[in-house]
Order: sequence, then C-alpha cells, then structure tokens
Amino acid sequence: MRSERQRSSKSSGGYVLVLFALSLAVFLSLAAFAVDVSILYAWRLRVERASKAATFSALQYRSSRGWDYFFEATSADADKFESAARRTEMLDFMRAAVANNLRASSAFEDARLSLNGTTYNGTTDSLSITATYNAPTFLIGRLLPLISNTPRQDSYPVSHTDSASLDPAAVALLLDVSGSMNCPNSDCSCRVAGTNTSACDPNQATINDLVAALAQFKSFFNPFHDYIAVIPFNLAAVKSFPIVTGGAMSTFGGPDGSRINAFNASTSRAGLNPQSSTNICDGLIQAIDEFQLIDNIEGGAGAAGGVRARKFTILFSDGAPNAFHGVFSPPVTQTNTAPSGSVQNDWYEYSLEWRSAAGLLYRGPGPLVQASAAAPLFNYAITASSIAPAGAQVCGSTISDSASFQRVLTASATGGTTPPYPGCLGTDGSNVASFSLPGTNGGAGVRAVALDATGTDDNLKLNFARLPYYCAIEASDWIRAQFSAPVFTIGVGPNGADCNDPFENVDNPLVRKDNFLHRLAADPDIFANPAAPAAFNPRFNFESGFAQSSDCNCQAYSGSGTPPPYQCGPQIRAASQYTPIDNRAFSTDTLGEYFGTANGNQLSALFSDVARSILLRLGS
Repeated sequence: MRSERQRSSKSSGGYVLVLFALSLAVFLSLAAFAVDVSILYAWRLRVERASKAATFSALQYRSSRGWDYFFEATSADADKFESAARRTEMLDFMRAAVANNLRASSAFEDARLSLNGTTYNGTTDSLSITATYNAPTFLIGRLLPLISNTPRQDSYPVSHTDSASLDPAAVALLLDVSGSMNCPNSDCSCRVAGTNTSACDPNQATINDLVAALAQFKSFFNPFHDYIAVIPFNLAAVKSFPIVTGGAMSTFGGPDGSRINAFNASTSRAGLNPQSSTNICDGLIQAIDEFQLIDNIEGGAGAAGGVRARKFTILFSDGAPNAFHGVFSPPVTQTNTAPSGSVQNDWYEYSLEWRSAAGLLYRGPGPLVQASAAAPLFNYAITASSIAPAGAQVCGSTISDSASFQRVLTASATGGTTPPYPGCLGTDGSNVASFSLPGTNGGAGVRAVALDATGTDDNLKLNFARLPYYCAIEASDWIRAQFSAPVFTIGVGPNGADCNDPFENVDNPLVRKDNFLHRLAADPDIFANPAAPAAFNPRFNFESGFAQSSDCNCQAYSGSGTPPPYQCGPQIRAASQYTPIDNRAFSTDTLGEYFGTANGNQLSALFSDVARSILLRLGS
C-alpha cells in the first residue's frame, strides 16, 4: 500500500512538474507575445508619427527650393520631375526625414527602414509616403513559420502610409509701375523736375530689379496648380494677366503649360511700363474684384479637386500712394491750391468716380495740382491718352488751359459756367468728403473727412493727401475680412521713416513708407498683442528710432470745439485706433508681413521670402 501511495505521489508530482513546465511555457509565450505586441504597437506609432513628420518636411523642402528646382513643365513624365537625379533627391530627403524622426525617438537601426510606393506628383503638388520598419520581436517572427509559409525571422514589419499636398494658391500680384520705377534704386534725383536735366540710366532702373525678382518668384509656384493674377498700377490699375477669364479660373501655366508665355510677358520689362503716379488703392480694388470672381466660380466645391484656392495678396511699391479710386458723394469743394501745403511740384492725382443725387458726374483722374508748380514730378507729361481709364479728362498746372481744365466736372458741379473755373473738385459749398470702395457694396470706405474749402487751413489740406492712404488701408482690411486673405507688402527705396503715423509725411512721395506698408500688411509687429490682433501699437516706426513725439501729419487742437480726426500729440499716440479708419480685429491667420529694402538688388530675395511664406501656409 505504501509503495502504491509512493508511486501515486511520485506520479502526481510528475504531473505537477509537467503542468508547471507547460504552464511556464505558455506563460512565457504569452509574455513574449505581449511584449511583441507592445513593441509592434510602439513602433507602429513611431512609424506613423515619422511618416507624418516626413510629409510635412518634404512639403517644406519643396517650398523652400521652389517648384522649378524639382520639376519641369515640359517633362513627359507623369510626375514632372525634371530628372531622375531630382526625383532621387526628393525620395532620399523623405527617407532621411523618416529616419531622423525614428532615430530621435527610439533604438533605431537604419537597415530596418524602407520606403515603398513613395511618390511626389509635381503636377498636383501632392506626395505619398509608405514607411516600413522591421521591428525586432521575441516570438512572432518565430511563431509565424509554424502557422504560415514564411521563413523564421527575428522581426516583424510595421508600415504606415501618409499623404499630404499643397493647397492651390490664388495670388494677386500688385506691382507699382509708377514713374519713379525708372529711377535707380528709387533715387530719383535724375528725374525730379528742376533738379537734374540728365536722364536716368535705363540699365540701372529699379524696374529691372523688379522683373528679375518676379522671375525668381514665379519659380516657386506650380504652373499647373497655382493661380497668379498680375495687376500693375500707376494712376490706375489693370489686370494684365487675370486668373479668371471667360468665367473660368486658369492656373498661370494653364493645364498644358500654354499660358506661361503670356504670364512671362506680363511680368517682363516690356509688359511693365513705368509712368505716372501711384494708385495703390486701385491695385487692391482690382484684387478684390478678382477674388470675388474666384468665389463666384468656386462656390462650395472648389476649382481644384474639390479644394478651394487659398487667396493671398502681394503688394509691391517704391513710394507713397498719391492717387486713389473711390466713389464720392456728394462732390467736394476744393480750389486749385496745394492739397498738402506750399510745396513745389506738389501734385496728387485721384482716379475716382464722382457721384451726386443726379447720378454719375465723372469717372477718371482728378488731379489736384499746386497752381505754382512748374512741372509735375518725374517730368511725366499728363495726357488723356497715357493714363487709364481710356478717354479720361485731365486737369493740372502744366496743361491748365481752358480746353483741358474746364468741364472736368459738369458745370453745375463746378459752380461756374465761364472760365477760369474754380478747380477740379467743384465748389458747391461742401467741406466733407465721404467715399466708398468699388466692389465692396459700400462695405468699405471713409466717411466725413473734413476738407478745406478755401485753401487756407493747412491742417485740413492734409486730408486731401491722406485720402489715398485711407483708401488703401480700407481696401487691405476688406481683403482680410472678406476673403481671409493675408496681404504681404514689399517696399523699396530710401527709408522714409520721418513720422510716427502711417501717412509718413505726405509731402514726400519719393521714399519708402515703412509704417504705412506695415499697416497695409497688418504685420504682427504693429499689434500690442499679435495673438489678439485688435489694438495697434501707439507707434509704427520701428526702423528709424524716432521718438513718439515725431508726429507730422496731424491736426492741431486747442481743446475747444470738435476734436479733429487725427490729433497731434499724446492723444492720438495713446489711442487704441492709431488711424481714424475702422479699428477692426483681425484673425491671426490673415496677418501678413512687410519686407523693406533700400536696394533693388534685394528684391529677388524678398519676393522669394514671400513665396516661401505663402507656400508654407498651404500644406494640408
């Protein structure tokens, strides 16, 4: 009996050992499996993050290098890479981006990484990355041969596919082609009347630097994917190369590259012919019109694969706005005296529509020229045939005979029927100007600007010269509010930081207007809190180091009566709205940037910077 019990005990103990061994094996297998699962899950997350980061990095790489660097419009390959070497460069960059991200987050072995099915389509600016990493395992790689026809291995592949693209850009390119662009680096001493009789060297003209900059700018964008409108402006603006033609949107290269020659012609030296004055506002109004046409076409569907084009404005200028396009009502009283003080050659031409209760009175330029001016700036002869719109009438000191000077407005508007007539803007007794911007349905404009009816109030004379500034600021604000479109500004010329206000000495149109261009762009620098862009800083003058007391386009106020709209001194510098124009809040994604330079040779670099800034906002 004892022997049987002993044998039974030994047998039971053997069973226990066997069960223990089997249980231990199962436990270790489950533990190994759990470890493998956790390892694979961790690597799956790493590969996913690395793939997403690599797609973003690849978009940055393409954006910083430019479209022309990688792609060729005439390439027969579907992806439009200009060469196998460029294709390999892009693929190598994407693999390196994945590897660098994995290397930073784990024990990474380069040999375990592979990229399969990775592409970049240069026609659509879209890419796809499939990253595979052979993650080390304890059990799965050894277990698989038992249940499938696979060789034994110490790893298991984890993969992730990610894709990204650049949204199509719709860029309104507003280009100053006023007469000063014929000056070398905007040093116009060779052109200003009475200063020098020698002509400027055409080979040194700033317009040449602009043309070179535009060629560089173009190279960043995709001719099959992006839209660019070319809108040069002087006294008036014109869409020399629109986005919308015949009720349809066309990329700047066209679907087959056929438009690129027309685009190149519109941005060539022959296509940009500097003359006349500077109507920044009209350029912005033409951008508004183009953006509205795009919205009408795109609706909710979008024009490019269901993706709406994202709008941007780039405004280039070498001086001050001294013309504008507004719809006036009622006609304004003004005699033919200096609009901004007794300055020789002081001329401001306003391209405008003039309306009264009876309807349209006048459309075209309405120069306000100092009676004593011997000649206009830049020796530019004002003639009806050389300014837009076609058939416009003119008036001014150099051609102020009865044939050209009279009837710029109707006889009832000018207040007289026999020459000499009182002036270009009528004498109906009003001294307040209100205007709205065409294309905004009255949504943008400036109301009740006090003007001088007699030519004796120097403070109110300033408002005549301010009107183009008002108009341009209102138009840029409308673009941001209506289209969620940032405005980028580029200025060239000698630094004109001689005032703290955004008008910056309206008597000097030959200098770069940094404060004004900062304001047009709604550059984050001008806001007290860029994260909540509602209140402007009390001074815009960042580059010059001028004291805050350096106001020069303000109205004196004695403290009695109604304060003027733009007071001098601490009252205006402490105001939350630094201009008397609407102090609206802006969305942070609509804030633009301002770039300024004294040297035209820097324009290519600045336009390239703006192109990169736009492209980096387009990744999706």
